[in-house]
Amino acid sequence: MSIIKKSRIPGFAQDMRDLDNIANAYHNCNDGFKDTWKQKWYEMVQVIAKRVEENRSSVDNSKNKIN
Repeated sequence: MSIIKKSRIPGFAQDMRDLDNIANAYHNCNDGFKDTWKQKWYEMVQVIAKRVEENRSSVDNSKNKIN
């Protein structure tokens, strides 16, 4: 089983598919649009990183309440 399917972060697998789709668009487009797709890929990575960090802090907070 892939690590993406094992993730406990809601929507993570879909986020990875979205990044793959953006990467495929980058590799299949004309040179004029490569910068656009590259920028969109990095923006998506930032959104995912923020979501992961929020999820991690949420899990940490709930663990601290239990202890």
